[in-house]
Amino acid sequence: MGGRLLHADLGHSRLDDSGGGRDRLHLVHPKAQGGRPRPRGRIQVVHPLPSNPLLGRLLMPGLGLGMKVRAFAVDVDGTITTEDGTVDLEAASVLRNLEKMGYRVVLVSGRSGWELYALSMYLGLCGVVVGENGGVTVFKSPLNIRLWSDNTEPLLAYEHLTRQVSGLTLRDAFPRFTEVVLERTVDVNLLRSKLREGGFRVKVLDSGYALHISSEGVDKGTGVLKALSMLSVQPSEAVAIGDSETDVPMFLACGFSIAVGNADVPARSAARHVTAAHMGAGVVEGVGYVLENLISEPPPSR
Repeated sequence: MGGRLLHADLGHSRLDDSGGGRDRLHLVHPKAQGGRPRPRGRIQVVHPLPSNPLLGRLLMPGLGLGMKVRAFAVDVDGTITTEDGTVDLEAASVLRNLEKMGYRVVLVSGRSGWELYALSMYLGLCGVVVGENGGVTVFKSPLNIRLWSDNTEPLLAYEHLTRQVSGLTLRDAFPRFTEVVLERTVDVNLLRSKLREGGFRVKVLDSGYALHISSEGVDKGTGVLKALSMLSVQPSEAVAIGDSETDVPMFLACGFSIAVGNADVPARSAARHVTAAHMGAGVVEGVGYVLENLISEPPPSR
């Protein structure tokens, strides 16, 4: 496949064929003379950018099955990332274009709220995020953070587990308000069993990247419902995209759900649609499926 150049500034992006080279990302000055972009730097893209008809469908969605869509709730790790854990550039471009069309894109993750808020801002999204697997929402400002639980019970549960199970390791992560995050060094079912025996009202979730101890009654589903309410969006008007058992509650909360191709069994079983492509490429495929098959009206006005 010939190399292609993605020319981009803060106001627009453009994908061109350059022929015979590796894929490259050029940063372009918006006031380049002579109608040609003037590169200011060059960044090598970590994977090819395949030609994708989705870029056309973003501008003119097909007439679908009658679903009104106003928002997308999207997981981060394992969903909009690549195998090496970096953000997939084509998935990022698709999400930003959804925002430009009028849809709201809400990032939903086990990561901290402030990490997600920063990512949302840099991707050009709406700045509304759900962190800590539903325990935290941030609404358009790093100072506008809401906690929907606390970490009292999770911390007590963790202290109990340290006396019951060997090999527990806290994950090196941003501080959490509502959960405890562990490395995946022990069997999650063993932890669940020990906590049930101890009578703790917590749950242990495996995101595929870390183990999360959080209070009962709080999950990505409850967090997404809070975020959608802040945006005046009905749950039936939202599409959820994810890859793990932590995403199942938001699959059930939203009007439509998509599991990317690398998703675990619980996520694949709960999703309404499963993509063939994995990770970020699966997000691109899944958004294309929604635009082509589900949406029956133009994007929402803003």
